[in-house]
Amino acid sequence: MIDIGVLSLKEAYELRVVINNMIEQHEKEALNVLMKGQKHPDFALKQGNKKRSWIDPDKMVQLLRDSGYSSSDMYDAKIKGIPAIEKLIKDTEVDIEPFIEVSRNKSTLVYTGE
Repeated sequence: MIDIGVLSLKEAYELRVVINNMIEQHEKEALNVLMKGQKHPDFALKQGNKKRSWIDPDKMVQLLRDSGYSSSDMYDAKIKGIPAIEKLIKDTEVDIEPFIEVSRNKSTLVYTGE
């Protein structure tokens, strides 16, 4: 084990480069294993956050207009977001689910080893 307290700043930065390269290579290998659907003893993939968006905003607007909603109910400068529309129609029979696309942001590699 290295006593990092005795390292100069230059030596610390040089050591950081070595460590970063070692970690980067290990993370790449782990990511390759995990992307193939296999398990890795030290890493796991954490799913990205959900992201919802309108599949076809024009059809969504037409559905709401046909249901009696005005442009001011649906638009700020653009169509309101999904939570706002869900709140708008919460006590009605209007089904907006076919117009919502759910995807996830990029997965993140998370160290799980000890």
